[in-house]
Amino acid sequence: MLFALATLFSFASHQSLPSASELTIRSGQLSSLKYLTPVKGSKSVRLQLIDGSWFQYSSKAGDIEAVYRALQRNGGELLQVGYVNGFSGSPVGDERQFHNVLSLQIGSQTVRSYQQIEKAWKSDNQFAVMVSKGLFIGSTLLLLFGGAVRFRGQ
Repeated sequence: MLFALATLFSFASHQSLPSASELTIRSGQLSSLKYLTPVKGSKSVRLQLIDGSWFQYSSKAGDIEAVYRALQRNGGELLQVGYVNGFSGSPVGDERQFHNVLSLQIGSQTVRSYQQIEKAWKSDNQFAVMVSKGLFIGSTLLLLFGGAVRFRGQ
């Protein structure tokens, strides 16, 4: 079980952002906004522009509460959302594609730059590496000492 968790964290830590040169900017007014706080997993903000395009801002990108508040206070100003085609996801049973937000500007105010999001992703990945190493070492020790105790008990 711990080996499986270590593998999962190790896999998650190797996910990286597309380069800034690949960013596409979509402009439009906000049509829909939802803050998701699942029981398990990370928080996210889903937003839809008036043209029907869907985006998701993950807590992995950092400062999710400030991003949500800025979007809530948006008084109809134009949003500029940076994303990369293909760097997206869709919940099970949902046909909508949610592009990952890689930069966000409301009017002339930059809410989150690509560089800020990139820094947050790298920090999150480093944490995942530490957790996976800890789980791997812990599971190895459990196997070794658990086997030794069982062997001694026979």
